[in-house]
Amino acid sequence: MIWRPLPLVALALLAGCTGSGDRSAPAASPSASACAGGQTTFGTAIKGTLLTGVTPVDEMVVKNVQLAVEYEEINTRTAELRTTARVPAEQIYRELAATYADSRPLVDYGTVHHPATGESFSVDGTGRFVNYEWIRTVDTPFHYTCGGTTADGTVVSWEAAGTSGMLDCDEPDQGPSDAADEPERKAREMRC
Repeated sequence: MIWRPLPLVALALLAGCTGSGDRSAPAASPSASACAGGQTTFGTAIKGTLLTGVTPVDEMVVKNVQLAVEYEEINTRTAELRTTARVPAEQIYRELAATYADSRPLVDYGTVHHPATGESFSVDGTGRFVNYEWIRTVDTPFHYTCGGTTADGTVVSWEAAGTSGMLDCDEPDQGPSDAADEPERKAREMRC
């Protein structure tokens, strides 16, 4: 079979051009909107850590040398709702964020995390150093009831205060003592 392009007239007809001169956009088809004003119930938050950036190894042979921090992005995360149902996502997210506002605020809805840029450091010592950045994740299941139906999903977020650390590859690994040590362990495995 030989492929032949369609004539322009046929393409115009296939594109829905009627020649009537009316070039307004077609009316949008009705879609189901999210039911507002419902009741949200949150489950127990699952908290963890996520390593988001690691620098290459910087070998310091002289003390107090200023070095720029250039993170390689390891992971990224978006503050969002994960559900298959149509729900007022931003409203539900804000309800959860309000419960954390006084102790450990969450990032704003829709925020995408990337490692920081433009930082620098110096060390009062010599060795092979690695900087790493991580976030404290908060994943919270929810049930949203509105209009006689219930939708389930998960709020995906993290605490607004970013965290970072530095390790010396020449020092022995002490092993993780709690979940907060997990990012350092992963950074050490990747670079040392």
